[in-house]
Amino acid sequence: MLGAPQVLPAPEDLVKESEETIRIALNLEAKLILGQTDIKKRDLEYIEFLTRYGRAVHRSWYASTVTDENKFLGYHLTQEVAGGAFGTVFKAYDKDGGEVAIKILKTDNFRKSGFLKNFRRGVNSLRILTERDLDGVIKFIDAAEIPPTLVMNWTDGRSLTELVESRLMRGWPERLTVGSKLAQTIRTCHALPERVLHRDIRPANIMVEESYSGIEDWKVVVLDFDLSWHKGAEDHSIMHSPAFGYLAPEQRGGRSKQTTRSSLVDSYGIGMTLYYMCTGVNPFPDQHLHGTWEKDLFKTFEQLSCSSWESVPRRVARLVLNTTRDDQLQRWTLSQIEGEIASLQTMLTGNGTPQILDVITEEIAVRTEHMRGYEWSDANSTATLRFPNGLALKLTTLPEQRKVKFDAAWSNSGDQDWNRIDRVLSTGLPKMATALQRSVWGDVVITKPYRGFTLSAIVGIQDAVDDPAGTGKALDTAIDHATSITSF
Repeated sequence: MLGAPQVLPAPEDLVKESEETIRIALNLEAKLILGQTDIKKRDLEYIEFLTRYGRAVHRSWYASTVTDENKFLGYHLTQEVAGGAFGTVFKAYDKDGGEVAIKILKTDNFRKSGFLKNFRRGVNSLRILTERDLDGVIKFIDAAEIPPTLVMNWTDGRSLTELVESRLMRGWPERLTVGSKLAQTIRTCHALPERVLHRDIRPANIMVEESYSGIEDWKVVVLDFDLSWHKGAEDHSIMHSPAFGYLAPEQRGGRSKQTTRSSLVDSYGIGMTLYYMCTGVNPFPDQHLHGTWEKDLFKTFEQLSCSSWESVPRRVARLVLNTTRDDQLQRWTLSQIEGEIASLQTMLTGNGTPQILDVITEEIAVRTEHMRGYEWSDANSTATLRFPNGLALKLTTLPEQRKVKFDAAWSNSGDQDWNRIDRVLSTGLPKMATALQRSVWGDVVITKPYRGFTLSAIVGIQDAVDDPAGTGKALDTAIDHATSITSF
């Protein structure tokens, strides 16, 4: 972008030159000053330099898309395309005619040390990711100090906000595709030796290239690293985002014991971005603390049906819930997010067995009418339901055996005639067993402790994947007999 160092004209002489000449001259001098190793001396000298050349610095911000006035640090500006809290983005082309994006820090933010340091750190984060040749992130091309400028690859994609507003994200395959690629990119950023955290994940900062093609061709590109952090960065961010609802609570103050230098900050942003993709509604700050947040979340997502794998809406609602916990340490990690989404994608496409087997256990629960209202435990990978009459049902994932186990148990504590109960059990329990044995369920075991019964059965993961509807229907038939037995 810049040429060889030259003798800097006096302030009164430089200010008479064109804006482009001023920019080139000031940046050559800034490069020399900021290249010093003595940080204290460097900073004092740089402030003195900016003060002495204040008028010229002010003129350097002039940016125009008008022909013959649109040259900017060797590029030609063609269109102003966006403006955010930190800066303004222009579409431009380089000397070879290639399209680029140029982001210029807003004038008002230049004298705010926090904003300037954030901008520099964002530039450095993007430089690191580009040098690492990380896919899924906008590519760094060049940068300048006066005015603070970032030059990046141009993308012809559409933002996630545009896709949702255009109603092009209405299906689960589209939502999970974007969610999966986003999680994979951010997790890879975290895994680098420099440990780059984005910390401002929201729909406007996510572009989808090839969005007019089939979703298998969609390329998700992450933009805007102004709030980012990486190893070696000088300080914390000065939080300033136009979309506070996507920022983790610790980024907005009031959570002094929770660090903003955690990958779990990005988990929160991804969770709320998934919420937006599914509902089309932007979250508001601290929405996760609302008393009805969990109830409203599941109610809203249950309206987004998925015929091929019915538990998907509920699983994604729980993913959003687990990524937006107020306690940072209770949030799901990027690996958990990526694994969950990949498993749901596998079931939607029907291409193989999911990485996380409990998605199959919950699918059986969802397909079983008599288990409506079950409670799910992430810790135990179980779905449980207890009836008022004491009948208890449980579906448990057995990952080592690659099976799902069904348990039913009941005991009568009333004063009914036990002989009558025993007669009912003697006719009802075989019917339960037969209903299961005629389907994919096997290894049926029945016991009759005093005044009750227990029943267990096993189904293989692949059998359940091949016929989840039949697996649930067989359970319903068996539970029908169980409810008859227990209706005293």
